[in-house]
Amino acid sequence: MRITIFQLRIVAGALLLAAFHPINAKAESETVDGLTVQIGMANSPQNPRAPLNIAKSSSLQPFLVTLSNADNGELIKDARISMAVRDPLGRTQKKTLLHAAPAGPSNYGEYFMFDASGHYLITVFVLKPGQGEPFEAIFTENVP
Repeated sequence: MRITIFQLRIVAGALLLAAFHPINAKAESETVDGLTVQIGMANSPQNPRAPLNIAKSSSLQPFLVTLSNADNGELIKDARISMAVRDPLGRTQKKTLLHAAPAGPSNYGEYFMFDASGHYLITVFVLKPGQGEPFEAIFTENVP
């Protein structure tokens, strides 16, 4: 049996949808500029039902961001989002987040490393269409 590129893309998309589905994550949120920015750890086989209280790990951990209108809860699906994670050693990882669930709820996701114990600064940069400069939502997390 031969697997085509198309079939691989379908399987990869389904896995991404399952990993980043909002039911599989426990999140923290902040409201900035009329939008609610919600961040959370996505469910993964190594760390099922992971809450945001992150454990030190030598592996990449899946993060997701969901945006919604603070007034009516409507999901924002057309923003450009990046996230910077500064660890206790002063190292910064900055990545543009990808649409994690293009066919369902609007989630944006990417993997980040949390390999040191201590205080992490997580900054989410959100650029809505027609907006000149992105706004920032800032979160902190202590990794034991």
